[in-house]
Amino acid sequence: MLKENKIITDIYCKPTDTHVYLNFHSSHPKHTKINIPFNLASRIITIVKDEDLRGKRLAELRTYLRKQNYPDELISSGINRARMKGPILNTERRKNDEVCDLLPFVNTYNTRNTSVFPSIRSCQEFLKQSGRMRKVLQNKKVINCTRQPKSLKQILTKSRFDLKEAEAKVTKCGKPRCLTCPDLIEAGSVTFKNGKVFHVKTDMNCKSKNVIYAVICQQCEEFYIGQTSMELRLRMTLHRQQTRVADVRFLKVSKHFHQCSKGKFKVFPIYKLFNNNTFELEEKEQYFIRMLEPGLNT
Repeated sequence: MLKENKIITDIYCKPTDTHVYLNFHSSHPKHTKINIPFNLASRIITIVKDEDLRGKRLAELRTYLRKQNYPDELISSGINRARMKGPILNTERRKNDEVCDLLPFVNTYNTRNTSVFPSIRSCQEFLKQSGRMRKVLQNKKVINCTRQPKSLKQILTKSRFDLKEAEAKVTKCGKPRCLTCPDLIEAGSVTFKNGKVFHVKTDMNCKSKNVIYAVICQQCEEFYIGQTSMELRLRMTLHRQQTRVADVRFLKVSKHFHQCSKGKFKVFPIYKLFNNNTFELEEKEQYFIRMLEPGLNT
């Protein structure tokens, strides 16, 4: 706009702009919330040149941030820092970015997790004792970065609802010497003897690791739920051995297969864990035992 034959710059906001900035009590890194008043104030100071108008916009900013539960001390500190630094030009930002060769350390933010970045920073000199790592870290500045965890909405919904996901299935690995392939049920779901139906959500085969599985008697169709962190085919080898050899036939399921079906059973993996957390795998096993109510689990 024009004022006394001079161009006066101002920040334009749409009438629908609610100025709802990140709430101070939200689960975000502390440095993010601390820098919001400073960055918003810097934007005003850079764009608005007229002192009276600038003061008005900063007062409005103070009101918006108070509504989002920002402490007055933090707001004042951010505005004062922005005033001391003055307008920030894009050319200055590009110049500073070119000087720093940044190496980001990225992890998912969680308030319950202890930050490991101080340990990483303290180990940099130790890592540089390796010739290979010294070359990687040369002229690099390691910075701590956090990604936002998925919200409940992102977990429960998809961005598009017209996309049909391919149906997950259990398939044989096809290795010529695999002893589990003949016993594996190839399907996307399985119906147990008690009438309960289970649909898999992940593709799995004989070589899948960290899985919850069901072994089903070929004679009476009673079943057992188990878990293994090793490949499924290796765990089935142990089941066959425990069924066949009397000295290791301790489990109820092994005794049942030996007596009822002469050691013959079918296998169907029902769930795959995408990490090596043994505790979580055992918890999932107990969950599926309660849900599916197998007859051969003690």
